Amino acid sequence: MTAIAIHRVRTGKGMPFEPVGVWVIEGEQATPFYPHQHEKYRDRGWKAIVERPMESAEHWIGYKASTSPSWRLYEPKTALFDIGEPDAGSVYEEVRGEFEAQMALPTFEASSDEPLRVTGLTIESADPVPGNWGSNRFAVAQSWWIASELVRRHPELMIYEMHPGGGQYDVLCVAAPDQFTPNPSNLTHRVMLNRAGTIQIHRGGHSEVVANWISVLEAAGPHEIVKDIEARTGWGSPSSSPATTERAIGYRFFAAALAMLINDRHPWDVRSESLDSSAWGLSRAGLISEFADVAAEVAVTPRLGIHGEPHSHYWALRRGAETVAVVSMEGHIYRRGVPRRALMDAYAKSDGRLVAMVTDLLRKWL
Repeated sequence: MTAIAIHRVRTGKGMPFEPVGVWVIEGEQATPFYPHQHEKYRDRGWKAIVERPMESAEHWIGYKASTSPSWRLYEPKTALFDIGEPDAGSVYEEVRGEFEAQMALPTFEASSDEPLRVTGLTIESADPVPGNWGSNRFAVAQSWWIASELVRRHPELMIYEMHPGGGQYDVLCVAAPDQFTPNPSNLTHRVMLNRAGTIQIHRGGHSEVVANWISVLEAAGPHEIVKDIEARTGWGSPSSSPATTERAIGYRFFAAALAMLINDRHPWDVRSESLDSSAWGLSRAGLISEFADVAAEVAVTPRLGIHGEPHSHYWALRRGAETVAVVSMEGHIYRRGVPRRALMDAYAKSDGRLVAMVTDLLRKWL
């Protein structure tokens, strides 16, 4: 059965949701149409449709249409089997015309920015507050350990934070850098560690659930889930771990810090400076502005072509509402009152002992 979904966004603060694109969905196939003036929203739509927690695209878009103001199902005036193959361009013209006619009514008033309530959390649609996704401390800490181990064992990979499903999901995604570019040439495996849900593997429009967080915590050995993911993705388990890279040492620093502080009286978390959500698009989380050294170096941060650059290269280690340190994907740590430091140098000074390195760098908070 064919489903036609209308993608709608607010094009300005206080404005209503207006149609910007159309998706024709048949089984696992999803075909988008965006006119030139709204082409910039295509990537946001792609994230919402493709990066989904359900196997069926049709079921997922039905769920989206019932829970998110950004999506609605198109209801044709004539049954689809009577009009033949749906023309996304014609559907767009129809719904756009209806919207513009409504806007022209003298009684029209722009709607206010009401809070968008998702899974019990109030998230401001115009000014989202990062770090409030409802993820428990065990899932946060363990997700970073799994992700960092995958990158340690496969240095070509990277970690990217995203919040698909209109901001409902809190995901650490592990994949090759080209999978986070606006137009990846080849869709390969993505490991989606959803701290508010399950661990999944995605490839194109297909996905499979690997485990939930209870089964991860109950596993006999910590590497069981890592090796299972390696087998399912075809990445394979290396016979010996490669040498730690500048990218991997930053991720490992976070994993070790969160594990050491998991029962601290303050909640600890790690968040990207790039806020990536299918509801809000790409924006700044505002976590690194107090670190002058970071601000001075953002402009010269090397580019990989990924979403949200250069800010997606920077991660904030958080103690409650306080940013304790910032770490770049290039392996530098930034703290208040001390010069920038290369984590590889700190790792070498600690004789390659991760816990000793974290203890040295975070002594003030331990």
